[in-house]
Amino acid sequence: MVEEKRKELFEVYQKWETELKEKCPELINKQYSHPYYLHIPDKWYESQYRILIVGEEGHGEKNFDLPIEEAQEFNRDYLLRQLGKSKSDQYKWNGSSFWRRIRSIAQLMKDNGSSYSITWTNLDMIHHSIKKGNCKLKQKERESLHSTPTKILSEEIRILQPTHVIYFGWYFVSVRAELHDDHYDVFKHLYPSEKRGDNSQWGKDKMTKYPEYQKNGNRIWHIFTYHPSWGYRQKRNDNGKSYEDKVLDQISELLTQGSSDVK
Repeated sequence: MVEEKRKELFEVYQKWETELKEKCPELINKQYSHPYYLHIPDKWYESQYRILIVGEEGHGEKNFDLPIEEAQEFNRDYLLRQLGKSKSDQYKWNGSSFWRRIRSIAQLMKDNGSSYSITWTNLDMIHHSIKKGNCKLKQKERESLHSTPTKILSEEIRILQPTHVIYFGWYFVSVRAELHDDHYDVFKHLYPSEKRGDNSQWGKDKMTKYPEYQKNGNRIWHIFTYHPSWGYRQKRNDNGKSYEDKVLDQISELLTQGSSDVK
């Protein structure tokens, strides 16, 4: 099954990349990264818990013209290194708050004793390619990126059928474009008025969750959290530890024997 799904995902990526070149060729040059194409883990569909991490965007200097297969290999190998290598391997171990949270989620699953798989994508598949500094797209660039007929995050969710989608931060323009049509109830929960400034669901706790039920009866938990670096950037006394603890408590509550619909 996994090979069939990998082929299906690859064909979606090919289609989306063609649309991207037609709709916004200005994003396909050395000023930008290659798209962050995810790889489906070997035991993904066998796992009781299938956890899709959705970051905001990547970071650093990247080749813009990396083929889809090589971009998927990069995604796979980097994720495996972060989850599987010892911390003494400084070159391969990323100590950022982003990866610390992912490792904490993996540890929650190990402690729970359930079968699980984790994979990782980004809400904005492309970012500015620079060694240091702000890699985020500007609003017009972001609007262009998400102007393709194929909504890539929705397609990834459709093919992977995760049990949990955990967002490490998000952008209004991006989630509206990616979720509004195919996951309208999720978007409507996040923005009840469908307006950018509406934080009524998450403004107080800086996070929210929503159970999305599929036609086959299965459920996908969408968990929206602030980026793991948020607390640190706010210069809080505990460098964001209290917020991270709250995030992990929320995730732990939903990563329990009763929270999966896998039969």
